Amino acid sequence: MDEDIRYQRLPQSFSVRELGSSEARGLWGIKHTRKPVDLMVAKAKSSSTPLQPQVELRITEDGCEIIGDKFKKVFPIHTVSYGVQDLVYTRVFCMIVVKEQISADRKPFDCVAFVCESRQAARNLTYTLATAFQVGI
Repeated sequence: MDEDIRYQRLPQSFSVRELGSSEARGLWGIKHTRKPVDLMVAKAKSSSTPLQPQVELRITEDGCEIIGDKFKKVFPIHTVSYGVQDLVYTRVFCMIVVKEQISADRKPFDCVAFVCESRQAARNLTYTLATAFQVGI
């Protein structure tokens, strides 16, 4: 693999549509993103409501920021445990986030997913998040 693709400069911004979030059963691994992504994609396909407008997903050494017209949501890097391009829906990038506040009736992890402009963009997002993890060590 090309070094220039794997190790991205930070910060990097990507234009994405937020697919949603769903409870994840584990902290790390594609086995914990499969079901949540399948559920979010099925919900999006069955809904007559289009996906959210495009937002900027910005990856920095400090974490991930979702920046919309009237909002900004921040996931500090220490709360992001995993990020990957989905193997089935290759334009989907998802990440597992550890919730700051945990309730007794829910798992402490959420899978947050985004639809990227292309498969390559989803792959680059994965590499960029990996760079952020490396820089944060």
